Amino acid sequence: MSLTKEFDIACRIFDYTEKDETVWFTKLVEDLDGIMSRVTVSKYIDVLFDLGIINGEWKQNEEGKMVRAFTIAGEARTLVKHIFDKNRTFE
Repeated sequence: MSLTKEFDIACRIFDYTEKDETVWFTKLVEDLDGIMSRVTVSKYIDVLFDLGIINGEWKQNEEGKMVRAFTIAGEARTLVKHIFDKNRTFE
């Protein structure tokens, strides 16, 4: 079963946060290179924010740059974890 683009992105964010790693827009774009364009990733990040599935906060990444770090919103965590557990196709 293939994931919708927004849930593919949400599952990647979930995976990073479960590994206690910071994930931001450019990191997602690099992960999805050849799968989704930068514009498509941006569009679905906006959808995930609009649906209340992800949160973003400004923090410093490993390179010292300020990035908007994404996490799964508490209310959506159970849903995304369920989808993640059933569809590990992006690993």
